[in-house]
Amino acid sequence: MNAGRRGAWAACCAAALLLGGCAVIQPRPLDPALFPPPPAATAARLPAAVELTVAIPDQSYTNPPTRLHRNQVQLPIGRIVEAAAQLALREQFERADVGAGDGRGLALRLMDIVPQVESALIYIVPVPGGLIDRVDVTTRLAFKLAAMAPDGSLRWSRVYDSGPERVQVRRESFLVQEPMETAMQRRFHEQAARLMRDAAADLRSWLEQERRRERVL
Repeated sequence: MNAGRRGAWAACCAAALLLGGCAVIQPRPLDPALFPPPPAATAARLPAAVELTVAIPDQSYTNPPTRLHRNQVQLPIGRIVEAAAQLALREQFERADVGAGDGRGLALRLMDIVPQVESALIYIVPVPGGLIDRVDVTTRLAFKLAAMAPDGSLRWSRVYDSGPERVQVRRESFLVQEPMETAMQRRFHEQAARLMRDAAADLRSWLEQERRRERVL
């Protein structure tokens, strides 16, 4: 390859890296079927009622373009986390209301939902007729769950954060892989369900401790 061709090739690579192609945003909905099933062995539900409100239930998220690809997806992330919370809380408590309750359950507040998609170019190799590249895409989800007293004061709170996790694209058939947009949609559902199940279990443990402490006093 002469100097001119090398320069042109380098310019094309740089443009691809910087621009990532023309962005195409694909809306993807909440899909409860994407939530993983609960663990096989679960304890009996705690005889208690909880009432959850979400700070921004209609929160939407569109990821930035990923490197070398046109992978942008628009997700109703507030509704996804809300649905995951409803699922997890109903696995742990006899009654779990979302949005509106009768005011007799423990008031929960879900806030500070932070979704994130990042991509990293691992390698790019020129081959006759094009390029071979590997780009790793990671998703991260974080939020805060809080239990509130009747007067509005904070009784308990924790922040849950998945950390960056690489998106593993599944094969739909021998020759066909699922689109990256579908994989990102699935991964956020999985992260939301896993984190909310952790949060519901932690909340149950705290509430059981509070009940024991009240009986002792």
